Amino acid sequence: MRRFGNSAHATATSALANNGTCHRSSPFLLHGERTVIPDQLVVHSPTAMNNDIKLLFGTTLYDLKVAEMPATAALMVRDGLRLFSPAAALVGVPESFFQLFPVEAQVVMASLADASDLLRLLLNGGHSAKAGYLAKAFRQTGRGDFADEIVRAMKGAGYDVRESSPFEAGHIFGKARRPAAAIVGRIEMLWQSMRGKVIAVFPKAPGLPTDNEEYLRFVNEIYRTDAYHSLSIEGYSVTPALVERVRQGGWDPEHDAGDRRNRDALAARGYWQAFQVVKKRSRESNRW
Repeated sequence: MRRFGNSAHATATSALANNGTCHRSSPFLLHGERTVIPDQLVVHSPTAMNNDIKLLFGTTLYDLKVAEMPATAALMVRDGLRLFSPAAALVGVPESFFQLFPVEAQVVMASLADASDLLRLLLNGGHSAKAGYLAKAFRQTGRGDFADEIVRAMKGAGYDVRESSPFEAGHIFGKARRPAAAIVGRIEMLWQSMRGKVIAVFPKAPGLPTDNEEYLRFVNEIYRTDAYHSLSIEGYSVTPALVERVRQGGWDPEHDAGDRRNRDALAARGYWQAFQVVKKRSRESNRW
């Protein structure tokens, strides 16, 4: 990109996805927060020479000569790369992108704070068909206000807009918070997209214990390990020895100044007391 100065940008598709099947472009963290390095990055520039530059590990950089640069308002710089903005990228990619990369498309859609940039591009380009599937996509992902605004503005300008889903069935991955940081949206949507597969390989739940006393004996046996891991996760510096000392009553804040000052020992003591209360109430109620 430095070779062409300000007269170069990555393709609209590369601004959203980093996968070789979609114009095979963009190896960096881009709008869809996908980090897979592609086979080829395509850079558009009026001064390009249509060269294919071989790089390491079978990757290439292709500079594609174009007649002119897009409008400055449609571009942004991210991590040293000049890209289409999220709104311009959504308008620039073909509808098939939403089937090929539903997660990336929804991540970028969720990151938009308002529809103003999107509307300007749709209206200036007269993109009535794109307006139709983008409106439907926003409606399907919980952004009905965006959908209504797009349809209202396009119809007000005299365009015939018909909503149609660009996504394949089952490829709507929850309703992202709005506007959400792209990486947050990606993690949430990846989880939603994989949740069914993860659940399918989980073992069946064992159900409630039938022998309460036997179960409580088992809980007592694993207490030291359970307390150690739980307190460590919460940020306390505990050891199995400290957990066992507190369990055996070796914690003495009245006569030991170290125990009085030791917040970790206090946390271990509190965990032990809470454990006793829960165990007592479970035994009394005989319910789980």
